[in-house]
Amino acid sequence: MKWFVLLVWSVGLCSATPCWLLGAGDSACSSMMLEARSVAPQTTPSPYSVAVEYDKDHHRFNVGVVGEAPFVGVLLQARRPGSTEPVGTFLPPPARTGLKRITCSSQGDSITNRRPLRTNEIRLTWEMPQGEGKLGEIYFVATVVQSCSSYWASVQSESIADITRHMFWPGTVPDGYFWATATASYQIEGAWNRNGKGESMWDHYAHMLGAYEGDEACKSYDYYARDVEMHEEMGLNSYRFSISWTRILPDGTVAGGINQDGIDYYNNLINELLSKGIIPYISLYHWDGPQALQEKYGAWLNEAIIEDFNNYARVCFQAFGDRVKHWVTFNEPWSFVMGGYGLAGAPPGIWDHNKTEMYKAAHNVIRAHARAYHTYDEEFRAEQQGACGIVIGALWSEPRDPNNPQDVLGAQLYRDFVMGWFADPIYGDGNYPQRMRDIIAGFSQEEGWPQSRLPAFTEEEIQYNRGTADFVGLNQYSARLIYASDDPGMVDENGWFNWLALMVPDMKGYKETVDPTWPKGKMIFLRVTPWAVRKQLDYFRRTYQNDGPFYLTESGISEAPFEPPKFDDVWRECYYMLYTNEIVKAIELDGVDHQGFFAWTLMDNVEWGSGLHERFGLYYTNFSDPARTRIPKDSVATYREIATSNGFPLGAAHTQTAQDLWDWCLTEDPYKGALDYDHYGGPTQVDPTVDYALPGVRVGAAYKDQVMNNV
Repeated sequence: MKWFVLLVWSVGLCSATPCWLLGAGDSACSSMMLEARSVAPQTTPSPYSVAVEYDKDHHRFNVGVVGEAPFVGVLLQARRPGSTEPVGTFLPPPARTGLKRITCSSQGDSITNRRPLRTNEIRLTWEMPQGEGKLGEIYFVATVVQSCSSYWASVQSESIADITRHMFWPGTVPDGYFWATATASYQIEGAWNRNGKGESMWDHYAHMLGAYEGDEACKSYDYYARDVEMHEEMGLNSYRFSISWTRILPDGTVAGGINQDGIDYYNNLINELLSKGIIPYISLYHWDGPQALQEKYGAWLNEAIIEDFNNYARVCFQAFGDRVKHWVTFNEPWSFVMGGYGLAGAPPGIWDHNKTEMYKAAHNVIRAHARAYHTYDEEFRAEQQGACGIVIGALWSEPRDPNNPQDVLGAQLYRDFVMGWFADPIYGDGNYPQRMRDIIAGFSQEEGWPQSRLPAFTEEEIQYNRGTADFVGLNQYSARLIYASDDPGMVDENGWFNWLALMVPDMKGYKETVDPTWPKGKMIFLRVTPWAVRKQLDYFRRTYQNDGPFYLTESGISEAPFEPPKFDDVWRECYYMLYTNEIVKAIELDGVDHQGFFAWTLMDNVEWGSGLHERFGLYYTNFSDPARTRIPKDSVATYREIATSNGFPLGAAHTQTAQDLWDWCLTEDPYKGALDYDHYGGPTQVDPTVDYALPGVRVGAAYKDQVMNNV
């Protein structure tokens, strides 16, 4: 009786301004505003917030409205950006809560009060809409009524994408998804000068440094059938490998003759793969260009290489295109351009103190890519029905302080200079990023150059570059934090060396660092940052208005060489659980058309300038055995479970394992076993005279002065 009297009194008091004391009506479903025209929502900061927690045990969300002061009425919905239609379903709230479900578009899609609440907090359970994509864009929004004369509208939560950034998400990828590994010819084939193969730039460069591990490498030239068998053992359905240019054209030119043995070798590999139901995914250039062209005209510094590369690509399209439907022109051009023509850490070993050669080389790489793409498009696509693209490698960058505009700008400039350098001409407007052009032109003028050190595309070339990729291949390993700084010191308080000063020399006034809590493997340059996968995909889609298809064409972690070898590579098991789950989230939550994950790498191999000192393989390779015996590490079983079940289906044993280990896998503990503490002594500081400037590129002590003085 007392409650009835109170209710009548409250309604009577507010009869002129209906304020949801008995809940919101149907008319509020879209506007989420009080019906009273004389009452406007507050414009002051809301004392209320919408809190969302993911219930991993039931795969749903717990949603709350909480505040500093009591409120009497509420309307809560889940929505998509730009829509006023609620989505999903709230479970019925207990009667004692004073809440009820109402139907705006579908049953139970909104929550309001059934009586005045007079509470600081409500809690509900919300289930996701079934069979819909882009779940990550959904957010929760509430209108909260404090009194009949005071209410706040558009009180919003983070999006589900942001909420799940560091969470495990059970789910699967579509049927037909490519589960694969990736390798490179120089790193695995061996037989560097057998049966007509010409000398590659990496053969020559390694020999010049007294390194000969690549001469035989993993002997995949002889044991390619075992490579295919290993894919079968893991239940994989694709394999990305590269063709050695000089195994096909020994001196790099068609005029110099086609090496039939090379054609036969790759035919045998392709046919063996197809006989096992494994789809070949081929890179034409994974850094081992012809040494003959380097000696003839300077390789990528001379535009003559554009025609020679196109002729080489045409030979491959003709020889293998009837069975190969996925072509990559260049793998990660930023790495071999910066490593070879900037930092002297890869062939041809140029230290670019004038900051000109790396830009010349990249210019010719982009033009060579466009030329080969158009050749495929015009001469082969109609008959072969394949796809041609490029693989972009780029560390993700974020501002160290997201509230500092200079840090935000620095993170964007890093993306321009690293990813955009190659992505803008191909996926964007056909030209280099505008900010990159402006900055280099400005510094060039200050330095007395008659024109910009960055070469310019002609208008015809801009049109020719644009749109020359049928898919987006992204190599994603790690991330950096960028911040504005004029401090000349090269090592920060966390012991991190400022590689940005060397790798992006025209980005003056900025530095890079990492969060010291990010885990690391042996290659400490690559910190474990799985969330960067979705960040990069989202950025690429928005920046280039490109909906894919996307492939994660490389990702992996290394350990030191151990004797006896370690097969319990829990760090790699963690790594692949983390990174593959980000792809599941990208597909289910973000609606990304993602079609393949390529683990780096199949087996321990010759890790470029590091030789045998970095082990990225799912399989251990016994380099002391002439037969190069390959033995599975524990991560093989983990990757097989993920691949053969298309991710992490609800109820699967490995899904529960991943969920249980998720938080632990984001700590440093699982990765300690990957480090050789006899060598490192447990340091976090990067020594620029011995450690890595790029994945697979070592800046040696011979370049100590240049590295330390940036000359």
